[in-house]
Amino acid sequence: MDAISRDLDAARAFVAAQFQRFAHKDARDHGERAAFLAVLDAQGNLATAARTLGIH
Repeated sequence: MDAISRDLDAARAFVAAQFQRFAHKDARDHGERAAFLAVLDAQGNLATAARTLGIH
């Protein structure tokens, strides 16, 4: 990832390819998108993300 972070266009393409499914706005993906964003907001801390989502 360090090498790709030096090339902004390559980094954007990588993120788009890996996470494009979370950009869809249908109800089926809402739970997955919420979980993904909670983990990002918690900087990877799964316990904090779970609390945010009301799982724990």
